[in-house]
Amino acid sequence: MYRIACCFALLGEREPALDWLARAFDLAYRDLEHAWTDDDLYSLRDDARFRETVAWIDASSLSRDEGWRFDLRLLTREVKRKAYDPFRQVSEEDFDAAVDKLSAVIPQLTDMQVIVKMRKLLRLLGDGHVLHRLIGCRKVNRRGRLFVIIGRATFSAAQNGASMIERHTEASFVGEPTGSSPNFVGETIPITLPYSKLEANVSDLYWQTSWPMDYRSWIAPTFEAFRQNRDPATEAILSSREHFPGW
Repeated sequence: MYRIACCFALLGEREPALDWLARAFDLAYRDLEHAWTDDDLYSLRDDARFRETVAWIDASSLSRDEGWRFDLRLLTREVKRKAYDPFRQVSEEDFDAAVDKLSAVIPQLTDMQVIVKMRKLLRLLGDGHVLHRLIGCRKVNRRGRLFVIIGRATFSAAQNGASMIERHTEASFVGEPTGSSPNFVGETIPITLPYSKLEANVSDLYWQTSWPMDYRSWIAPTFEAFRQNRDPATEAILSSREHFPGW
């Protein structure tokens, strides 16, 4: 739909171009910043409807408070427009209330405090190249020979890596449960907020790479082991008796 909008714009047919552009954005067109700079849409840049659709604004004309509030509104819009199921952990009403509360107190906050509070808003929403060589190396890819230590810091790309290793290798996993579930919302679309120039990210893809049920036992960290300078996960690996004959 975005490319159709570009074609109409190049033909000088403004209204169809704007209609198709709006449809593309309604269906979560991902690359907002490309729309800002795309020469194919140059003929539309003086149109108020275009500026509203792509959130085009001259940030230098805004006061400090106006700028932060514009960035906040844009971030909120992009979350609702592109994020994958954004309100699965918090209701849209509660999220909007938090946005309104932040907008109201912007004049009393420093820039750094605004940044921190915007980051907290996003937290309300929840938010592998070596694998092929690992699969093909039979000296390593054996039960009892390949161990992967995981824990609460295993999340995001590391979670995907752990899930793919489990799916495609003979690895044994040792340690705590991972910091996120194997099936999770990830990937990010960067948005540069016009006034502050902050780069925000919205996750819009749902990774489904693992079985949803896992009842394996795990190793909990303890202060006693820490005090004794012991690593229970490594101890479990070294004490493993699972191996292939001749290895």
